[in-house]
Amino acid sequence: MKKCFEKVIFITLIAAWVFLLCGSVKCEDKVLARVGDQVITLEKFNKRISQIPPFFRQRLNTYEGKKEFLKKLIETKLFLKEALRLNLDKDPDVKARIEYSREQILANEYIKRQLINIKEEELRAYYDKHKKEFFQKEAVKLRYSVFKTEKEAKEALKKGSLKRRWAKWVERGQLPPKLEDVVFSLKTGEVSDVIKAGPRYYIAKVEEKREARQKGFSEVRNLIFAKLRQKKQATALKKLKKNTEIIINEELLKK
Repeated sequence: MKKCFEKVIFITLIAAWVFLLCGSVKCEDKVLARVGDQVITLEKFNKRISQIPPFFRQRLNTYEGKKEFLKKLIETKLFLKEALRLNLDKDPDVKARIEYSREQILANEYIKRQLINIKEEELRAYYDKHKKEFFQKEAVKLRYSVFKTEKEAKEALKKGSLKRRWAKWVERGQLPPKLEDVVFSLKTGEVSDVIKAGPRYYIAKVEEKREARQKGFSEVRNLIFAKLRQKKQATALKKLKKNTEIIINEELLKK
Protein backbone atom coordinates (compact mmCIF):
# COMPACT_ATOMS: atom_id res chain seq x y z
CA MET A 1 0.00 0.00 0.00
CA LYS A 2 2.81 2.38 0.92
CA LYS A 3 4.67 1.68 -2.34
CA CYS A 4 1.49 2.23 -4.28
CA PHE A 5 0.91 5.57 -2.59
CA GLU A 6 4.52 6.62 -3.22
CA LYS A 7 4.05 5.74 -6.86
CA VAL A 8 0.97 7.96 -7.04
CA ILE A 9 2.85 10.86 -5.48
CA PHE A 10 5.76 10.33 -7.89
CA ILE A 11 3.40 10.44 -10.85
CA THR A 12 1.79 13.55 -9.38
CA LEU A 13 5.09 15.41 -9.15
CA ILE A 14 6.17 14.47 -12.68
CA ALA A 15 2.75 15.34 -14.09
CA ALA A 16 2.72 18.70 -12.36
CA TRP A 17 6.13 19.43 -13.88
CA VAL A 18 4.75 18.54 -17.33
CA PHE A 19 1.86 20.90 -16.63
CA LEU A 20 4.23 23.80 -16.10
CA LEU A 21 6.07 23.05 -19.35
CA CYS A 22 2.93 22.62 -21.39
CA GLY A 23 2.28 26.33 -21.87
CA SER A 24 0.29 27.10 -25.00
CA VAL A 25 0.61 23.56 -26.42
CA LYS A 26 -2.64 21.65 -26.78
CA CYS A 27 -2.80 19.36 -23.73
CA GLU A 28 -6.24 17.72 -23.78
CA ASP A 29 -4.72 14.22 -23.88
CA LYS A 30 -1.96 14.84 -21.34
CA VAL A 31 -2.40 12.54 -18.36
CA LEU A 32 -1.62 14.47 -15.22
CA ALA A 33 -2.10 11.56 -12.81
CA ARG A 34 -3.33 7.97 -12.67
CA VAL A 35 -5.26 6.65 -9.70
CA GLY A 36 -5.78 2.94 -10.23
CA ASP A 37 -7.70 2.59 -13.48
CA GLN A 38 -8.80 6.23 -13.41
CA VAL A 39 -6.95 9.16 -14.97
CA ILE A 40 -6.89 12.88 -14.32
CA THR A 41 -6.11 14.68 -17.57
CA LEU A 42 -4.65 18.14 -17.79
CA GLU A 43 -7.81 19.32 -19.51
CA LYS A 44 -10.05 18.10 -16.67
CA PHE A 45 -7.63 19.47 -14.09
CA ASN A 46 -7.74 22.94 -15.67
CA LYS A 47 -11.52 22.70 -15.98
CA ARG A 48 -11.87 22.00 -12.27
CA ILE A 49 -9.66 24.95 -11.42
CA SER A 50 -11.73 27.24 -13.66
CA GLN A 51 -14.86 26.27 -11.70
CA ILE A 52 -13.40 27.54 -8.43
CA PRO A 53 -14.45 31.07 -7.33
CA PRO A 54 -11.83 33.70 -8.36
CA PHE A 55 -10.90 34.57 -4.77
CA PHE A 56 -9.80 30.99 -4.04
CA ARG A 57 -8.54 30.31 -7.56
CA GLN A 58 -5.75 32.86 -7.22
CA ARG A 59 -4.13 30.59 -4.64
CA LEU A 60 -3.62 27.99 -7.37
CA ASN A 61 -1.42 30.19 -9.53
CA THR A 62 1.74 28.66 -8.07
CA TYR A 63 3.30 25.23 -8.52
CA GLU A 64 2.71 24.44 -4.83
CA GLY A 65 -0.92 25.51 -5.10
CA LYS A 66 -1.53 23.29 -8.14
CA LYS A 67 0.24 20.37 -6.49
CA GLU A 68 -1.92 20.67 -3.37
CA PHE A 69 -5.09 20.88 -5.46
CA LEU A 70 -4.07 17.79 -7.44
CA LYS A 71 -3.42 15.98 -4.18
CA LYS A 72 -7.00 16.73 -3.10
CA LEU A 73 -8.36 15.44 -6.41
CA ILE A 74 -6.39 12.20 -5.99
CA GLU A 75 -7.71 11.77 -2.45
CA THR A 76 -11.25 12.32 -3.72
CA LYS A 77 -10.75 9.68 -6.42
CA LEU A 78 -9.50 7.20 -3.80
CA PHE A 79 -12.45 7.81 -1.48
CA LEU A 80 -14.89 7.77 -4.39
CA LYS A 81 -13.62 4.38 -5.53
CA GLU A 82 -14.24 2.94 -2.07
CA ALA A 83 -17.67 4.58 -1.84
CA LEU A 84 -18.72 2.99 -5.13
CA ARG A 85 -17.29 -0.38 -4.05
CA LEU A 86 -19.56 -0.22 -1.01
CA ASN A 87 -22.53 0.82 -3.19
CA LEU A 88 -22.99 4.03 -1.23
CA ASP A 89 -24.36 5.63 -4.38
CA LYS A 90 -27.38 3.33 -3.99
CA ASP A 91 -28.12 4.54 -0.45
CA PRO A 92 -31.47 6.45 -0.44
CA ASP A 93 -30.15 9.26 1.74
CA VAL A 94 -27.05 9.68 -0.43
CA LYS A 95 -29.14 9.64 -3.60
CA ALA A 96 -31.42 12.33 -2.16
CA ARG A 97 -28.43 14.54 -1.32
CA ILE A 98 -26.97 14.03 -4.79
CA GLU A 99 -30.29 15.01 -6.34
CA TYR A 100 -30.50 18.10 -4.13
CA SER A 101 -26.98 19.13 -5.17
CA ARG A 102 -27.89 18.53 -8.82
CA GLU A 103 -30.93 20.81 -8.51
CA GLN A 104 -28.87 23.53 -6.84
CA ILE A 105 -26.15 23.37 -9.52
CA LEU A 106 -28.67 23.59 -12.35
CA ALA A 107 -30.62 26.44 -10.73
CA ASN A 108 -27.41 28.39 -10.09
CA GLU A 109 -26.24 27.77 -13.65
CA TYR A 110 -29.53 29.18 -14.96
CA ILE A 111 -29.08 32.28 -12.81
CA LYS A 112 -25.49 32.63 -13.96
CA ARG A 113 -26.24 32.27 -17.68
CA GLN A 114 -29.62 33.97 -17.97
CA LEU A 115 -29.76 36.54 -15.18
CA ILE A 116 -26.21 37.78 -14.66
CA ASN A 117 -25.70 39.02 -18.19
CA ILE A 118 -25.14 42.61 -17.10
CA LYS A 119 -23.30 44.81 -19.56
CA GLU A 120 -20.74 47.40 -18.56
CA GLU A 121 -22.95 50.13 -20.03
CA GLU A 122 -25.74 49.15 -17.61
CA LEU A 123 -23.39 49.46 -14.66
CA ARG A 124 -22.14 52.85 -15.81
CA ALA A 125 -25.68 54.09 -16.49
CA TYR A 126 -26.78 53.11 -12.99
CA TYR A 127 -23.80 54.93 -11.49
CA ASP A 128 -24.47 58.11 -13.47
CA LYS A 129 -28.15 58.08 -12.49
CA HIS A 130 -27.57 57.35 -8.78
CA LYS A 131 -24.44 59.31 -7.94
CA LYS A 132 -25.95 60.58 -4.70
CA GLU A 133 -26.13 56.98 -3.53
CA PHE A 134 -22.34 56.81 -3.74
CA PHE A 135 -21.55 60.14 -2.15
CA GLN A 136 -19.40 59.66 0.93
CA LYS A 137 -20.28 62.12 3.67
CA GLU A 138 -17.77 63.83 5.90
CA ALA A 139 -16.90 61.45 8.74
CA VAL A 140 -14.72 61.07 11.82
CA LYS A 141 -13.28 57.99 13.46
CA LEU A 142 -14.54 58.51 16.97
CA ARG A 143 -13.70 57.10 20.38
CA TYR A 144 -16.06 58.23 23.13
CA SER A 145 -17.45 57.54 26.60
CA VAL A 146 -20.96 58.16 27.92
CA PHE A 147 -21.77 59.17 31.50
CA LYS A 148 -24.95 59.58 33.52
CA THR A 149 -23.73 62.60 35.47
CA GLU A 150 -21.52 65.59 34.74
CA LYS A 151 -19.43 64.77 37.82
CA GLU A 152 -18.54 61.31 36.47
CA ALA A 153 -17.64 62.80 33.11
CA LYS A 154 -15.37 65.46 34.60
CA GLU A 155 -13.57 62.91 36.76
CA ALA A 156 -12.95 60.70 33.73
CA LEU A 157 -11.72 63.68 31.72
CA LYS A 158 -9.34 64.61 34.52
CA LYS A 159 -7.93 61.08 34.56
CA GLY A 160 -7.70 61.08 30.77
CA SER A 161 -9.49 57.76 30.37
CA LEU A 162 -12.09 56.80 27.77
CA LYS A 163 -14.15 53.70 28.52
CA ARG A 164 -14.67 52.76 24.88
CA ARG A 165 -11.49 51.01 23.77
CA TRP A 166 -12.34 50.85 20.09
CA ALA A 167 -13.22 53.55 17.63
CA LYS A 168 -15.82 53.66 14.87
CA TRP A 169 -16.52 55.82 11.85
CA VAL A 170 -19.41 58.25 12.26
CA GLU A 171 -20.85 60.33 9.42
CA ARG A 172 -22.55 63.68 9.68
CA GLY A 173 -26.17 63.23 10.63
CA GLN A 174 -25.64 60.16 12.82
CA LEU A 175 -25.06 61.94 16.13
CA PRO A 176 -27.25 64.24 18.26
CA PRO A 177 -26.80 67.82 16.93
CA LYS A 178 -25.00 69.20 20.01
CA LEU A 179 -22.58 66.28 20.10
CA GLU A 180 -22.03 66.40 16.34
CA ASP A 181 -21.19 70.12 16.32
CA VAL A 182 -18.41 69.62 18.85
CA VAL A 183 -17.07 66.36 17.44
CA PHE A 184 -16.71 67.63 13.86
CA SER A 185 -14.96 70.76 15.08
CA LEU A 186 -12.22 68.74 16.80
CA LYS A 187 -8.84 68.19 15.17
CA THR A 188 -7.33 64.73 14.68
CA GLY A 189 -6.10 63.42 18.04
CA GLU A 190 -7.97 66.08 20.01
CA VAL A 191 -10.14 65.23 23.05
CA SER A 192 -13.29 67.22 23.76
CA ASP A 193 -14.42 68.78 27.00
CA VAL A 194 -17.51 67.32 28.67
CA ILE A 195 -20.41 67.55 26.21
CA LYS A 196 -24.05 67.48 27.34
CA ALA A 197 -26.36 66.04 24.71
CA GLY A 198 -29.84 65.03 25.86
CA PRO A 199 -29.82 63.35 29.29
CA ARG A 200 -26.22 62.09 28.93
CA TYR A 201 -22.72 63.52 29.12
CA TYR A 202 -19.99 62.64 26.64
CA ILE A 203 -16.24 62.81 26.20
CA ALA A 204 -15.05 62.26 22.65
CA LYS A 205 -11.73 61.85 20.88
CA VAL A 206 -11.28 62.10 17.12
CA GLU A 207 -8.69 59.63 15.80
CA GLU A 208 -9.12 60.25 12.07
CA LYS A 209 -11.05 62.60 9.79
CA ARG A 210 -12.41 61.89 6.33
CA GLU A 211 -13.52 64.59 3.93
CA ALA A 212 -16.77 64.35 1.99
CA ARG A 213 -16.25 63.08 -1.56
CA GLN A 214 -17.89 61.41 -4.52
CA LYS A 215 -16.82 57.77 -4.88
CA GLY A 216 -15.55 56.86 -8.33
CA PHE A 217 -17.21 54.27 -10.58
CA SER A 218 -14.37 51.76 -10.18
CA GLU A 219 -14.80 51.85 -6.38
CA VAL A 220 -18.47 50.91 -6.48
CA ARG A 221 -18.67 48.82 -9.67
CA ASN A 222 -18.93 45.48 -7.84
CA LEU A 223 -21.58 46.88 -5.51
CA ILE A 224 -23.65 48.08 -8.48
CA PHE A 225 -23.24 44.69 -10.17
CA ALA A 226 -24.58 42.95 -7.04
CA LYS A 227 -27.55 45.35 -6.87
CA LEU A 228 -28.52 44.84 -10.51
CA ARG A 229 -28.05 41.09 -10.27
CA GLN A 230 -30.33 40.93 -7.25
CA LYS A 231 -32.91 43.09 -9.03
CA LYS A 232 -32.85 40.90 -12.16
CA GLN A 233 -33.13 37.76 -10.07
CA ALA A 234 -36.12 39.14 -8.16
CA THR A 235 -37.85 40.16 -11.42
CA ALA A 236 -37.26 36.74 -13.00
CA LEU A 237 -38.46 34.95 -9.87
CA LYS A 238 -41.63 37.04 -9.80
CA LYS A 239 -42.34 36.12 -13.43
CA LEU A 240 -41.69 32.41 -12.83
CA LYS A 241 -44.02 32.40 -9.82
CA LYS A 242 -46.71 34.15 -11.85
CA ASN A 243 -46.53 31.50 -14.59
CA THR A 244 -46.36 28.52 -12.23
CA GLU A 245 -49.03 27.21 -9.89
CA ILE A 246 -47.57 26.89 -6.39
CA ILE A 247 -49.59 25.18 -3.65
CA ILE A 248 -48.26 24.92 -0.11
CA ASN A 249 -49.87 22.70 2.51
CA GLU A 250 -49.49 25.00 5.51
CA GLU A 251 -51.09 22.54 7.93
CA LEU A 252 -48.65 19.80 6.97
CA LEU A 253 -45.77 22.26 7.25
CA LYS A 254 -46.74 23.08 10.85
CA LYS A 255 -46.54 19.44 11.96
